[in-house]
Formats: sequence, C-alpha cells, structure tokens
Amino acid sequence: MATTLLMVAILLAGIIGYRFLPVSALPEVDYPTIQVVTSIRAPARTW
Repeated sequence: MATTLLMVAILLAGIIGYRFLPVSALPEVDYPTIQVVTSIRAPARTW
C-alpha cells in the first residue's frame, strides 16, 4: 500500500512539473562549433 501511494505521489509530481515547463515555439538555440586550422610544411611523400 505504501509503495502504491509513493508511486502515485511521484506520478502526480511529474505531471504537475511537466505542466509548468516553459515551452517556446521558436526557441533560441546556440549550436556549439569547432574550428580546426591546419598547415602543411612539406609536400607529401609518394611511394
């Protein structure tokens, strides 16, 4: 009985918390970027 009540309480807390989440139609998202710069000192050897 106690386990059932605990699960119901967790379920209700989740439903209530979900309803209060902020949702935007067009959210501003910053995508992480990486820039790699390379240089070649000598031409590649051919075998």
